[in-house]
Amino acid sequence: MKKLIILLLLMSFSELFSQAPSGEFSYHKVVQSNDTLIVNRKNGNWWFGLRGGFNRNYFFGSLQYTTNNDPGNPFKRIVNFDIGDGGGALLGLMAEYVPVNEKIGYGINVNLIENRSVNTSSEPDKDILQTYYDFNSTLNYLVISPYMNYSLILSGLYTFTGLDIAINSGQKTSFQKKFINSGFIEQWKVEDLEQLPISVGFHIGFGYDFFIADISEVARARFSPFVSMHLNSSMIADNSSTWSSLQIKLGFAVKLGFDKIQYDTLFYDKDHVPSPVFIAAVNKGTGTSFPGFRKSEEFVGADLLVVDIPIVTGEITAKKTAEDLAKDNPNATPEILEVPARLKFNFNSPYDFSFTNSATTDLSNDMKRNIENMANFLKSNPKIKVFIVGYSDNAGSFVENDTRSRQRAQKAEQEFIKNGINKSRISFTWRGSLGNKANNDTEEGRRQNRRVEITLIK
Repeated sequence: MKKLIILLLLMSFSELFSQAPSGEFSYHKVVQSNDTLIVNRKNGNWWFGLRGGFNRNYFFGSLQYTTNNDPGNPFKRIVNFDIGDGGGALLGLMAEYVPVNEKIGYGINVNLIENRSVNTSSEPDKDILQTYYDFNSTLNYLVISPYMNYSLILSGLYTFTGLDIAINSGQKTSFQKKFINSGFIEQWKVEDLEQLPISVGFHIGFGYDFFIADISEVARARFSPFVSMHLNSSMIADNSSTWSSLQIKLGFAVKLGFDKIQYDTLFYDKDHVPSPVFIAAVNKGTGTSFPGFRKSEEFVGADLLVVDIPIVTGEITAKKTAEDLAKDNPNATPEILEVPARLKFNFNSPYDFSFTNSATTDLSNDMKRNIENMANFLKSNPKIKVFIVGYSDNAGSFVENDTRSRQRAQKAEQEFIKNGINKSRISFTWRGSLGNKANNDTEEGRRQNRRVEITLIK
């Protein structure tokens, strides 16, 4: 009684707070017109899929099996079996209607193949031969199971209950007589059962849905393991038998559902004039005084990457050759060419390297020297990794800018590899013209935007 009260309280608590998960999320896409497409997705109401699993069968009642079905045989005898067990497997289809953010849903399972094996033995006869009988049968069924499910508090967890209608589609039955007569003797007989009625029952169980795949940005797939208990009416009616079963099923379903999708568009305004932005500043050194306002540029919108605070963990000394410095400054005197330069590298802080024009993707000599210095530092610090991001300005089509940014990032990666850094320590991506750090209206702004960013990650 205590356990029943606790169960009812838990169900009442679940009813207050449970609901089917919505699976809602959104993301942005920049289309060729430079407009921003906002995509909002959430679970659809309908799910379809495949299901399979195994069952464990327990049989009870009275199975009456005749040792000889010939009506004229005077030695005809009926053997009674009380209990039995067996196993089996199932494979089928499913369809489910689960409204988003609702507690209750409905569905139907159709097991196209379901095997139920029966293994049972009779009590030994009270004779000198110690005679007993074994009955073995594998019954095949088409099982139709309409059900109702109920979402529980934990997102994805649900319980379900419904009916089972099992229609026999085949069998393989054998009967053995075993006794001792100057040795152990077995007599086999293969004879099918004659009366296999439609079996009706009910079931109850639990399942758990979790996401496994996004399909072409229009649908999603779920994997749903389940366990259920089934109580069925008599499956065998030969000789007035009443042979019922209790089943425990353990299996899984793979479900496919099409999302509900809503689109919205933020139109690109090429004539947009940024509004002036003012930042108030207070000088702590003067107490409560207020020195006024200072004008600031418009904040640039960009995707934010959460990184650790930059930490200076090491430095190396690099000595430029006379040839290198002569390229940098042709007017330099020979005495200056041999001055050593100390290079410091911060973790988690990107280093920018710009390209001379919009079309080029080749690394300059200066970029190569800096990558060489970074590579020397990485060789001394084998746990440090490199993250590279390629960018482009807006001087070209979306595809051209995307291609240029990818090639820039790849060439930076290749330069690290050329300097002895294993590819497993390098990762890269590219963002085309979507990561602007300056206005593309001026050549200086475009120069800052066509770049690669290299970050050393600890």
